[in-house]
Amino acid sequence: MSPIPSIGLGEVLFLAGCAGLVLLIGVVVVAVIVKKRKKSDAPANDSGTSGNDEDEKATTTKTRLRYALLVIIFLIAFGIFLVLDLLFQVSVYLRFVTAYAAFWTLVGALLLHGNPLRRQVLILALFAVAVFSIHLINWNSRKPFLKDLYRVEQGMTEAEVEQIMGKYIMGTGWPASPVSEMTKPEELVPPNSVVYRHTNEGWGDSDWGVVTFEDNRVAQVDFLMTPKSTPPGADLAGGKLEQTGYVFLGWKEGLRIMIWHDIPESYIGGGSGSTRDPVYRYHGYAESSEGRRFEVDVRTLDGKTAQFKIGDTIYDLSNGTLFLVTTIGGKTEVKQLQRDLSDVELNHESIVAFAQSDPDVARFAGVTSDSQ
Repeated sequence: MSPIPSIGLGEVLFLAGCAGLVLLIGVVVVAVIVKKRKKSDAPANDSGTSGNDEDEKATTTKTRLRYALLVIIFLIAFGIFLVLDLLFQVSVYLRFVTAYAAFWTLVGALLLHGNPLRRQVLILALFAVAVFSIHLINWNSRKPFLKDLYRVEQGMTEAEVEQIMGKYIMGTGWPASPVSEMTKPEELVPPNSVVYRHTNEGWGDSDWGVVTFEDNRVAQVDFLMTPKSTPPGADLAGGKLEQTGYVFLGWKEGLRIMIWHDIPESYIGGGSGSTRDPVYRYHGYAESSEGRRFEVDVRTLDGKTAQFKIGDTIYDLSNGTLFLVTTIGGKTEVKQLQRDLSDVELNHESIVAFAQSDPDVARFAGVTSDSQ
């Protein structure tokens, strides 16, 4: 399926204005027709009726004001409904549409009280038809997706659901864990459920139609608009000390990882995250002129826990977030240490001070109290 692009705020306002103009023209046309019919049905005036001209003018003025107020109210109500549908596809929910149209139709009936019944019916019916007609307009791929999703009923089999939803994308597109791409490509899927999506584009790729099964029959149908926030990224610090290098990653949410290594001259690394990917990913590597090399991968959803990998080995960070990496002899050896890094700041001076105070790091880096 090729999704229709999402509509921006400018298009929303333009379409709301166009739709409101159409409704206004319709109300004016109905008013003109009714007024002409009234004139054609009225008897010819004679001199005996001139005494009530002032009363008739006052009544006409009040009627025109009520019509003007009615037009303004209906335009506002229709515009609000149109914007709600553009943003949240409310016209899919026919109970809501019926309640919305009924409420404003009642308001209109109160303002039209005392007018001929035919006139009331024409004006109110025009407004109701305009509101209900929005259900037929597919602004983008989300609305037809919702229409199909809500055709899925409790008790249907998987085959029946697939017949309705099979034209859409299956799966959340989100990894089951940050490390899933390192091991096997599993996706995050709620238990006993099938998830459908209508587009891979950023504006709607996290719209999930979740169909939950019990005993191979549909038990529940939900539509979830998962939050599109950027995953927390790390502040980075890197540098050299004596014949070693260091990389320090710190998240405001609490996670801190420090790596010391013996290839200080060529380490390159960086991280990235976006609203289209719930995982913040850091990748770094170092390679010496003799061909010694190691790689680092960090993936986190929340900046508090992470999946961490050096080379082909995944390390459990609950066992420590300080790593000493040696590549001498072409073989990468890693020593994992349990240390409290919360007081270490992400600058060279603080990291050097930590190295000098920790015997294992000081021995690895060959530092003394005079090292800078």
